[in-house]
Amino acid sequence: MPRSSYQQTILLIALWAAAIVAGFYGWARYDATPGKKLAPMHDHVPDGRAFTLVLYLHPHCPCAVASVAEFAEIVGRVKGGCRFRVAFVCPPGAAPGWERTKLWDRANALPGVEVNIDAGGEEAKRAGAATSGHAVLFDAAGTPRFSGGLTRSRGQRGAAAGREAILAALAGQEPPTDTADVFGCPLLDPSDCTNVTKCHSE
Repeated sequence: MPRSSYQQTILLIALWAAAIVAGFYGWARYDATPGKKLAPMHDHVPDGRAFTLVLYLHPHCPCAVASVAEFAEIVGRVKGGCRFRVAFVCPPGAAPGWERTKLWDRANALPGVEVNIDAGGEEAKRAGAATSGHAVLFDAAGTPRFSGGLTRSRGQRGAAAGREAILAALAGQEPPTDTADVFGCPLLDPSDCTNVTKCHSE
């Protein structure tokens, strides 16, 4: 092989390898970038008898499959003393049934969990939730004990600070933290979910 051709081949291989490394770096950085939060208004109506855990979701967010899985883990490990609810945020003017996705079906299949529509994201905004996968744990008096995400990164399942904090609070212990980063699509701008494909959600 002529020397010039050999050098060109080496250069092409180096560029190809650099592109792969850059791609993986970009993907990893995206996975680890949390979403936004809002200042909560803390106007939750207290249950008076039990904790309430609410998970706010975008119906079309692929990353939220992991959040639902972590939510289900909490539901399965807590025996009484807590109400569980999943609120799907729907934008104004959404077509009928827009929220009825596979994610809705997954949440609706969880035993003892209430599923409802948050029209226009009004409840989510009052709770300080701006990103799909944001969970808020209220005590019986309506005071937030935890507000944040349930996953350790975008679309990743497994033990995470949010899940462990909620389980600690529900067990009557002092949670190690009262917040955690949230990883998911923007709740209040649902169109942003259209092209999101980089979630390891299955």
